[in-house]
Amino acid sequence: MANILGDALERAHTETRLQALNAALEARVAERTVRLAATVEALQTEIVERQRAESVLQRYATLLRSQYQLFDLAHDAIIVRDLDDTITFWNNGARALYGWQRVEALGQPTRLLLRTVSLSTLEEAQAALVAVGWWEGELIHSTRDGADRTVLSRQVLQRDDTGTPAAILEINTDITERKREDDARAELAAIVENADEAIIGLTPRGDIRSWNAAATQLYGYAPGEIVGLSFTTLLPLDMDVGAGGLAVGGRTGEDSGDAATVHRRKDGSLVDVALSTSPIRDTAGGFIGDAVLVRDITARRRGEAERERLLRTAAVAEAHYRGLLESAPDAVVTVDHHGRIMLVNSQTERLFGFDRDELLGRPIEAMIPGRFHGVHPHHRAHYAADAHTRPMGAELQLAARRKDGSEFPVEISLSPLSVDGEQLTIAIIRDVTERKRAEKQLRQTAAMLVAQTEELARSNAELEQFAYVASHDLQEPLRMVASYTQLLGRRYHGKLDADADEFIGYAVDGARRMQRLIRDLLEYSHVETRGDTAASVDVGAIIDGVIADLGAALADSGGVVEHGDLPTVVIDPSQARQLFRNLIRTGPPVVRRHGHRRARWRGGVGGILRTRAGCGRARCEYAPQEWLRSPPGDPARLRRPDHHADRARRGDGPGQGAGARSRRLHPQAAQPSRPAGPDQGGLAAGRDAAASRGAPRLHRRSAGDPL
Repeated sequence: MANILGDALERAHTETRLQALNAALEARVAERTVRLAATVEALQTEIVERQRAESVLQRYATLLRSQYQLFDLAHDAIIVRDLDDTITFWNNGARALYGWQRVEALGQPTRLLLRTVSLSTLEEAQAALVAVGWWEGELIHSTRDGADRTVLSRQVLQRDDTGTPAAILEINTDITERKREDDARAELAAIVENADEAIIGLTPRGDIRSWNAAATQLYGYAPGEIVGLSFTTLLPLDMDVGAGGLAVGGRTGEDSGDAATVHRRKDGSLVDVALSTSPIRDTAGGFIGDAVLVRDITARRRGEAERERLLRTAAVAEAHYRGLLESAPDAVVTVDHHGRIMLVNSQTERLFGFDRDELLGRPIEAMIPGRFHGVHPHHRAHYAADAHTRPMGAELQLAARRKDGSEFPVEISLSPLSVDGEQLTIAIIRDVTERKRAEKQLRQTAAMLVAQTEELARSNAELEQFAYVASHDLQEPLRMVASYTQLLGRRYHGKLDADADEFIGYAVDGARRMQRLIRDLLEYSHVETRGDTAASVDVGAIIDGVIADLGAALADSGGVVEHGDLPTVVIDPSQARQLFRNLIRTGPPVVRRHGHRRARWRGGVGGILRTRAGCGRARCEYAPQEWLRSPPGDPARLRRPDHHADRARRGDGPGQGAGARSRRLHPQAAQPSRPAGPDQGGLAAGRDAAASRGAPRLHRRSAGDPL
């Protein structure tokens, strides 16, 4: 029972709890139902909003597509890139400009794709974008085919709602052609500005629109002073427009050639000018003004006047030249580089027998013998390769041919002449017929003279042989005559009367002089056949040796021989010793004055070739150099025997010994082996120089005379 009661109680308690749970569950369901109804209502509201937003988005997408199509319609390249330089938008204008399709460009960095080059640095452009939000400048991009294009780039920075940079919009306009045109215009403007001639731009009304530096230099007006004024400002006050050159081609759209006129500078002075007018047209061909080229022709006017003067002078000179040409004693022929005769003078006509018209234009070979026609063109070409003034065919026998075919000897002198760039040759032809005839006659005469000279040499040799034999054969009988006359003088001196002593003295003296003459004659004949080989000889040493040999004789006569430094010469040593021995032994003339005897030798650069004797106020000349001056074989070198004997008889000179001395000196053709200084003496055959301090002196004095 208890169990049943416990179960009932437990069941009642369970039912209570179930009822409480049901009540709680119903409350929660009700609450959940309310919340679900609110959620459903919110979802319904959200669905409506989303539908409204989708409609807006659809309209916005349609607008974006429309704007996108508008970007594609633009001719400029429109590129959108993010901050990493990656392309996110690429319109048709970019495709047309650069050549890449949209799918090829999207996602590519612009700097790598377009190989961007900025006239400024790209970093400066990026900094300007960040700082101010936009940048504009010129860029150089490369197209797909590698061509460079210059673009004007305008870039704008896009920011999000928070102000953070999000993207960059870049619009590029191709200005390559415009840039080229601008460069060409700038270059043209620089050319115009720096031109040597004045260039003036005019409006269609004739007002000055442009003015370059040369115009300022020519007229004196600065551009700010003249631009906007009428072109007639440059004309003289008394000149009309047409005369000033403005109407010639001006404001008509036509070109005009040079028109010479006079213009007025800023300072009022006048200047001679030449105007050249050209129309200026726009791209459509419309006339928009004139370009006037002005040249200062003052110098040209002076040059034209000078040219006219020179032409007149040239005409006078040409007439004078033609007069000289025609009066020339020789034939003058001018030939061009083809060998054609261009000019001849009247002497050519007389010498060759041609009329002038017959020669002009003909080959020069018409005037030379036919046997030379084949080689003469080669000779002409050889001369043309090295044209200079020279005689033609030196050492050749030249001949010319007359019109009748006869030939005659000539001399020809060639001279090049350049006229207006053409090489001409002037030939001066001289007839040497008479000279050749005279030369032949001279050769014949020379041959006759050679034969006569040989005959004379043979005769001289025979005469010398005869003189040698005669002098040798006369010595013995003369020695006997002299011995016996001297014996008579010694044995009978004082035993006969005074007249006998005087006559015997005359005989003894005559025999001695005769012996001296014969000895000199024998010595003279030996000169040509006797002697050593010529050698280099110290003249001073030879004279010292001769002085030593004649020491006793000089001491007996009281003579003194002095000499300075003498040169070394090429001469026969033995004959040189004999020469000086003869000169010193015979000595100079002795002059007595007031009881004193004084004599002196003076030598020059000819050695002992001149001698003077001091005679107080008087001057006694004795000149053996006259033998040395005359050439060998000259009869003047050998004085007449009676002249020599007369000089020896008077004690005035050495007689035949001087002739022997001359012959000793001449055959050697003595030449100094070293140049003589200003204080040196010398010995040179055939030379007559002034006395020098080095030449030998001979003083012959008596007792009591000062040295």
